[in-house]
Amino acid sequence: MAKRETHHTLSPPPAEGAVSEKKMKPIWYMVGLVLLSMGTIIFLAGIYYLVNPPPVRTTTAHLQPDIWWGALMMAVGGFFVFTNRKATVG
Repeated sequence: MAKRETHHTLSPPPAEGAVSEKKMKPIWYMVGLVLLSMGTIIFLAGIYYLVNPPPVRTTTAHLQPDIWWGALMMAVGGFFVFTNRKATVG
């Protein structure tokens, strides 16, 4: 009896002679996710420090730079994720 090949993946085996192509997201999509997540954390920290100011204030604390930078990072990250959401590489 012929030995049958077993596949250890959850996807069905490729058809005879078919080339399996795996599509990947571009690097800018991943950069967008990182910017979006880090910008959200920085923005929320800025909101927290706006409501509960620390005892020692820095020179630029009145400008709320963490809120501005967090918002900018979220906007750029959201732009990268939005523009590359359907793009594939490979």
